[in-house]
Amino acid sequence: KKIQIVLCTHSPTFIADLPSSAIKVFTPDPNGAFRIVQSISPREAFGFIGHRINDKTTIRVEDRLAQTILKRVIDDDGAAGAELFDLCFIPGGCEEMKKDTVVFSSHNQSRVFMVLDGGKKPNAPILDPSTIPVSAFNDLADINTTFDNTIEAMTGLTMKTLCLPLDGGNQSQPVGLTQQRDVKRRFIDFYRTRVMYLPETDPEDIIWNDDTAWKLCEAVVGPRGLQDFKTEILNLKTKQKFERLSTRIHGKSDGSTIDNVHSLFINKWAAEQPTSYAQIRSLIQAIKALG
Repeated sequence: KKIQIVLCTHSPTFIADLPSSAIKVFTPDPNGAFRIVQSISPREAFGFIGHRINDKTTIRVEDRLAQTILKRVIDDDGAAGAELFDLCFIPGGCEEMKKDTVVFSSHNQSRVFMVLDGGKKPNAPILDPSTIPVSAFNDLADINTTFDNTIEAMTGLTMKTLCLPLDGGNQSQPVGLTQQRDVKRRFIDFYRTRVMYLPETDPEDIIWNDDTAWKLCEAVVGPRGLQDFKTEILNLKTKQKFERLSTRIHGKSDGSTIDNVHSLFINKWAAEQPTSYAQIRSLIQAIKALG
């Protein structure tokens, strides 16, 4: 018999273990009518009904601009989605973020994700340990070498720099080699699924738009000043272009003025929604599915 049960509730308890396909959220739109949001996770549904989400998914990024870009895309998808994430930038740089993944993988913190600049993405696909024949895991020396090479290739750091957590004692014995194998596999599994990348080399490359820059600059310095500006930035990297544009518009280039210029470009970028916007939205959706 095909039986369908429809249950209307504001209680998170009832929907906590339901699949996304079984959840439909009725939510009012600005015009007073109701729209139906389908295929939504229980945690997202909690956000719609105003339930506080304590176990948010953490997304760490390299700098303030990356944080602002991701926040804009998350916010554009609605307040309920924004409640799912704790989006943070902790100074220290990309290398320190990569080292932190050692801790997160060791403690199986599956709701922690890193989003690095696109320029940090490995050139080759990362080995999926699940594709390795089971028999190969018994050759401890060989599998450890394979995992070492994989880890160094995907992180760009040496095994010594990463310092994976291992027990003391003789690590060359079978017990030690087995532990190394398991710790390395867990790290690779975490890194390949929880470390993601922006669609461009640097976040500035995502939002830079020549037309926007020309209009902003010309409004302040006029046509002749605009030509000088175009010549000045011709061979500069995008980050430097923003610094020079900030100087032209505000008379100085510091954190506050550059952030102001970034926000103007982000607004334009979000309104036009180019390919990079869709790519970041897909990245957020992938994190949402895994988190």
